[in-house]
Amino acid sequence: MKKARITKSKLGAGLACLTVLAASPVYAGPLNTLDPQTDWFEVARGGDFLFPGQRIVSYGCYYHADMQYDGNFVLYRGPGTGTPIWSTQSSPNQVQTQLVASCSPVPGCYCGNQPGCGNLNGCATPGACCSCTANQVLTYRQDFKYVQMQADGKAVLASRSWRRNVGNLIETIWTAGGGDSSFTGRYLTVEQAGNMIIRNFNGSWFWSTNTGGNPGPVTVPCNIPSQKTKVYGWHDMPGNDYEYTTQPTWQECANRCAQSGGVCKAFTAGINGGGCWLKSAAPVFRNHNLNYYSGVIVNGTN
Repeated sequence: MKKARITKSKLGAGLACLTVLAASPVYAGPLNTLDPQTDWFEVARGGDFLFPGQRIVSYGCYYHADMQYDGNFVLYRGPGTGTPIWSTQSSPNQVQTQLVASCSPVPGCYCGNQPGCGNLNGCATPGACCSCTANQVLTYRQDFKYVQMQADGKAVLASRSWRRNVGNLIETIWTAGGGDSSFTGRYLTVEQAGNMIIRNFNGSWFWSTNTGGNPGPVTVPCNIPSQKTKVYGWHDMPGNDYEYTTQPTWQECANRCAQSGGVCKAFTAGINGGGCWLKSAAPVFRNHNLNYYSGVIVNGTN
């Protein structure tokens, strides 16, 4: 396992925001073959995701960054659960409701075409011939959050959400780092001395939590190994299916795989939702197909 060396530290403020995130392409990798699983398991590069319960762990296991089920992305120090030393400070997944009036004309009632009368088009407020009831209606829901290291060099905390009269949304909650076009080689990692940092393979860096300076003891093998989901945009991975469901988005399918308790090793999903195939083993081959996204659960050994 290669150790990353800290040359300097810098605090780059993550931008807190709540905007709709367009469904951008993710890096597909070489065609027709899966990448050998010899990546730096402690990094999440362009095309890599951390769904709830997944994490990046430093060499030596003393630091780990967890995508939590409550929607917060937290960097911890110390063995076991550890002590939180940095987070995106994102709020728990939200559910919002509001009172919505439902009105209908009173049968057999007539009082002209004035507001509140029995005319269907005018029956929007309570009146002599218009009966209204108010009910609590779901208007907004955050189902789960995930971290994506985008191909443009940005680390993004996004929410899979739903809004009344809009439908399914992917919303940006927090971002950090790059955004320029020289995206090859960008990665997010937790280093042995305690920094979570965005680096290039040439050693240059673009953002840091500024939490380094204490390497801590080395524990190998690690009792909390890294895990991420590696996604291949516009690819199908046929075979090894053990479950088929329909899901509203491909992110929902990827999260279902991540929450399987280790049973699911890979998935294929319709690019705009629909079919979701969970797989008991990662297929040997993947095929270019514009209708699907596929992914593999990658477990670390650090």
